[in-house]
Amino acid sequence: MSADPSIRCRCGAEILPGHVLQKGFVTIGHIPVFVYLQYRCGVCRTRNAILLACDETGAIGASRGEREAGTYAVESRQAENERAYLAARYGRIRPEEVEAFTWALGRLTSEDFARLRRSLTP
Repeated sequence: MSADPSIRCRCGAEILPGHVLQKGFVTIGHIPVFVYLQYRCGVCRTRNAILLACDETGAIGASRGEREAGTYAVESRQAENERAYLAARYGRIRPEEVEAFTWALGRLTSEDFARLRRSLTP
């Protein structure tokens, strides 16, 4: 592995934050496994996507996001207990609920988003 931590396009050009079109996590069981980046290269102008391996904290690469041994195991057990409690309390998500949620998201307005932003800002 090279010492250069930058992300590069297939043509060799460095990908800058302004080139990123979309980003997100690929998770397995609520644990991030990859970081997904979709970008348009500033040199060759091609649109590409890459997956970067990450640890359970979402940090990219093995040198970042190191945690104490055993800390993640405790948090994982707590998360499993919380999920089990919520599943017992609310039950399984039914297809009708997913459909209703999808329709509700489609009807949100910019005022709804502004109100949500104000409620989340301290």
